[in-house]
Amino acid sequence: MKKSLFCALLLTIIFSFTAQAQNSSRLETLSKKIKYQAEELIKLTSKDIKGDAINSQMEIESAFLAEQLYASVKLIRQMFNNRRRSSELRYAGSMLTKLANRFPRTGSNSFEWKKTGDLVGELSRELRGIGGSINHKKKYEVNESNIIGRAFWNGMVDADVQLSVRKTRLFTKTLGGKTYSNGIYSFSSSLPKQNRIRVGVRIKKGRGEAHVIQQPDQTNNFTAIVEIRDSEGGAKPYSLEIYWYRR
Repeated sequence: MKKSLFCALLLTIIFSFTAQAQNSSRLETLSKKIKYQAEELIKLTSKDIKGDAINSQMEIESAFLAEQLYASVKLIRQMFNNRRRSSELRYAGSMLTKLANRFPRTGSNSFEWKKTGDLVGELSRELRGIGGSINHKKKYEVNESNIIGRAFWNGMVDADVQLSVRKTRLFTKTLGGKTYSNGIYSFSSSLPKQNRIRVGVRIKKGRGEAHVIQQPDQTNNFTAIVEIRDSEGGAKPYSLEIYWYRR
């Protein structure tokens, strides 16, 4: 019995280190690609604003964005190498997404910006998933009797969707893929405006993964954020059960 428990523990540790190594390798690969793209964009945008020609606002802004991107990905690599907290890395991912939303969609370098934006989207999703509470068709991790409230959501997911939960309101935001309607949701009770409340998620229907990437507390106005990630092609319907309990 003791031998079996030891073997199970050893396998758990091995799988944990393997998963961490895979995440580290993928983050390193993506960040290197983005760093290279940022360097190329700096060259292209710097060339655009050189000389005596009158520059448009878009050309000037593009040059600024290229420099910001390079500095941002350099900072994220530093944070990851310094083993910063998961919450800090997830926040860095969201900041990177906001920067990518400003990338120009037209102009002479639009292809390079599009390519870079796709890479940034991948890196951002990886960062937001670090240390997240992942539940994929799993049993609850807490006793049913400890759950004090639930929210239910049904909607379409193409690639990456975030659900923000506050009180008895649920807001949908598409981060990747095709945008669909907000879906349908209901609450059994309001998400409390109290500290020491934890939120979990369970996928009842859907092929991807769900992550609780933000727990509610007074710093975020007691708002929980759940992210749904679907890496398969095409959109699929999802049904989620979001629950909360006291720690």
